[in-house]
Parts: sequence; structure tokens; C-alpha cells
Amino acid sequence: MKLEHEKDFMYIEFSRIPKEDFLEHLDNVIKEGKYKDLDKRMRWDMYWAIPSTKRMAFVDRNKDATDSHIDTLLKYTMKRYLENRNIPTRLESYAKH
Repeated sequence: MKLEHEKDFMYIEFSRIPKEDFLEHLDNVIKEGKYKDLDKRMRWDMYWAIPSTKRMAFVDRNKDATDSHIDTLLKYTMKRYLENRNIPTRLESYAKH
């Protein structure tokens, strides 16, 4: 993973979002229905929830990273976030409940 060195940073930032807030946002996104890929939508929403100063510092540290590199890091981070909170790692399965 190109952004291996950012795993801890990203997980710490995701972890600042309480499980209850995540689930509320997830429910709202599902109800709204404006997504093609729920998992991708949620991991990028989590990324955009990081305070802008921290997010921009991350971007500055990784100027050569593409969206694909960032998405790979976000996939890893989201999986870890969900597993540590006992939320299904495939959010599409959650949406069907």
C-alpha cells in the first residue's frame, strides 16, 4: 500500500467519529438513496469529516498520492473502524436490514 505510513493517522481520525454518529449518517445516506456504492460513499464521507486542517496536512504530506491510493487507505481504515465497533464490514448488507 503506497500510503502504509498513514494507516495510524487515518484510523485515529476515523476513530474520532462515534459509532452512533456513524450509524445515524449511514441510515440517512441509505434513506436518501443517492449513492452507487454505499461502502465507497461512507468511507469518503468519513474522510471528508476529518477537520480540514488535518486533511490538508495529509494531502500535503502525500502530494503524489492519487485518489486510488487514498481509496485503498480508506478501505483499510474503514474495515478496521467497522470491525472494532461490531458493524458489518459490507455496508450493503446493513442497508438491507
